[in-house]
Amino acid sequence: MVLYTPTKVIHIGKGKNLGAGGNVPPNVLRMFVQTDKFKWSLINNTAPYTVDYGDGNTYSGSVSGAVNTVEHIYSSAGLYTVDFIFNDITDITRFQILDIGTGEFIQSFVNLDKTTNIAYLSMNGTKLQQSTVNVVGTSMTFIDFLGTNVQRLNMSGVVSNAGSFQLSARSMPELLSIVFPTLTDNYASCLLNDNPKVTAYDLTGEGAYSATVYRFSNCTLLQSITFSSTSTTRGCSEFTAENLPNVVGDLDVSRFGGFGSTFSVRNTAFSAIILPAVFDSSVLNTTVVLLNDNPNIEEYDLTPFGAKFGGLFRCYSCSSLNSLLLPTSSRAVTVEAYDLDSLTSLDLSPLSGMGASCNFNGGAIQTVTFPTTTGSATNFTILYGFSNQLTAVDFSPLADNFAGLVNFSSNPNLASVTLPASAETVSNLTFSSCALPSFDITPLTGTNNNIVIQLQNNVLTASAVNQLLVDLDTKGWTGGSLNIAGTGNAAPDGTSGGNDGLTAKANLISKGWSITNN
Repeated sequence: MVLYTPTKVIHIGKGKNLGAGGNVPPNVLRMFVQTDKFKWSLINNTAPYTVDYGDGNTYSGSVSGAVNTVEHIYSSAGLYTVDFIFNDITDITRFQILDIGTGEFIQSFVNLDKTTNIAYLSMNGTKLQQSTVNVVGTSMTFIDFLGTNVQRLNMSGVVSNAGSFQLSARSMPELLSIVFPTLTDNYASCLLNDNPKVTAYDLTGEGAYSATVYRFSNCTLLQSITFSSTSTTRGCSEFTAENLPNVVGDLDVSRFGGFGSTFSVRNTAFSAIILPAVFDSSVLNTTVVLLNDNPNIEEYDLTPFGAKFGGLFRCYSCSSLNSLLLPTSSRAVTVEAYDLDSLTSLDLSPLSGMGASCNFNGGAIQTVTFPTTTGSATNFTILYGFSNQLTAVDFSPLADNFAGLVNFSSNPNLASVTLPASAETVSNLTFSSCALPSFDITPLTGTNNNIVIQLQNNVLTASAVNQLLVDLDTKGWTGGSLNIAGTGNAAPDGTSGGNDGLTAKANLISKGWSITNN
């Protein structure tokens, strides 16, 4: 084997930015090679550089978003010192170096800092054991960029002493195992995604420290993720565990200070998610909470999110879920909680900021409790609860933002609907194929011209049909559409319930309404 990969890499000149024109001293990465040739590649944005091969020969080039390989053949084998020199750290804040050689022979990285990124070490094999000194702000990135079939990574010698440290081992199709470092400080991110053959991630070496970003996704053979047992008050701004079909047991993330911004656990085999009992006050507000396609989880207790809960909440296709405990929060939130085959009760009352969209169709829900929304809550554009097992729905708490498209059709046991005293514009009310004996439209006080009302296939009595037609005539709305036909509904007449439904129907038609009835 020809050994043209360095055995040691030292960042000897870190550079002080002088603005346009360069830096002093130069930004220099030094490599020691025992070989008769040298071959290395870089990836970065546009950045001019010079390579001094250590035998009197140099090469100057630039990287422009693509792989740029430098290769040199020496007149004879020997020990050579190779320097990569960057003269402007304005354009290159980190060296991004792609090893297309046999990187397993690199034994140490010395004096690295935030202007250095030993990245894309794609062929590190089984011998890589970095002894890294002063890794301040360094990003350790391992990506099998060239598809070179790395099977093992040993990072046990890596030492981190700064919060901007990043650890990334991803997109490695043949990777079987990773040995993680023992950390000495908090760090920025831990990215361990798209490694389809890795079976375990053991992060116990984090000790009392943690990252702010974790990504575990698309690791189809992964069976376990083990965190340190030492608690920290430090929260995570992103936690993603997705497409992990073989990770069984509990996802215990109780050691962390909380989760803000993005929290996503989707398409996994976890049996439970264990959150910290109380989130630290420093944790960010959530923007996205995704908990879908987890068929083994029976309960989501999200109460620790508290007042930080908001944004998008998505929970669907969790066939075993029978308990959903939501946090008390007034932040704006949209809810998608559908295809829940085992959840019979949905309590949305803690979410006083709920608005814009709420969708919980296609499940086993028998009861739903809406929150008393505030004036700051966004008006609904979509409010769906169709194809469930609801028996009664009381919308009255939603008086401030009941609007848009409302569809609660195909609830075969739904016998009671209470509309709210809403002055907002409702464009569609669909309660078809239910068990409604009557329908009271009077609480709606807005000007709902062109409204579409679908009540076909219920059990509306003649008295109820007449009352509805008279109430709509009294409202004065124009251009609407009403369907009260179908199996189970009575036809309007001139006397039932003391109302003349036929005259009211004629009046509505004169106002531009389309009426379909038995």
